[in-house]
Amino acid sequence: MQQAVPTITAGTPVIHAIEQWSGHCQRFAPGTRQNYQAALARLLDYCQPASIADLTTGQIGAYVNSRLAGRKPQSLNKDINAIRSFFRWLNETYDIPNAAAKIHKMPVCDEESRFLSDDEYRKVLTVATGRDLALVRFLANTGLRISEMIALTPASLQGKWLTVNGKGRKRRFVPLNATALETVQTAIQFSKSRHCFYQVCQQLAKRAGCLPFGPHSLRHYFATRCLAKGVDIHRLSKILGHSSVAVTERYYHFCPDHLAGLTDRLEEDL
Repeated sequence: MQQAVPTITAGTPVIHAIEQWSGHCQRFAPGTRQNYQAALARLLDYCQPASIADLTTGQIGAYVNSRLAGRKPQSLNKDINAIRSFFRWLNETYDIPNAAAKIHKMPVCDEESRFLSDDEYRKVLTVATGRDLALVRFLANTGLRISEMIALTPASLQGKWLTVNGKGRKRRFVPLNATALETVQTAIQFSKSRHCFYQVCQQLAKRAGCLPFGPHSLRHYFATRCLAKGVDIHRLSKILGHSSVAVTERYYHFCPDHLAGLTDRLEEDL
């Protein structure tokens, strides 16, 4: 007979609640699970709570403030995402008050998520060389997340298609144009961390004389350019691995009005 899962209350030791929550996290990608578990471990180490009730909004806020010095907002927001996920699960599953509801993510500078213009992209191509040039062109022609590119293996390539395991371990298929096919082997062989390529982007931006950008900016560039060239938004949403078309629609705001409604695809001109 299967053993019943113990009910969690505000008086339950936090470590027991986290063990159950870890089961809920199995639906996340392995990297996300590891980050979430590490973030909760840091929270417990700081707050030293005996039970869930001891983890108050004030305690969580104090923990977040303690990690501000010397850390980028993006890094701290990963911790906040984990904490909010844990308390949201407690609230939705066991009706325990959400102590993290008023814990907000840190404002992020635009360098990682900003959108590159065509002119900036051309400048980056003129200063990039070798492997870096190939990776920039690959990301700008596939829209992959940097984590998805790092996870590619030779088995991911099937003719003119890539099999990509995205967020939430959702599998999708990404078509490859001529540029992507030319650079895909370099992408598959890239085995360094996302931080390594983030630094590459920073160096390229400096040499190109444009504002700093990150790997995700190349994904944004891919999406806006597809829409500007008339790619159907529903198909683009599937290529990008978005959870809904509503997420993809934000890219319309970065396309000129006279291009956003085009249905004819244009020849590649870069």
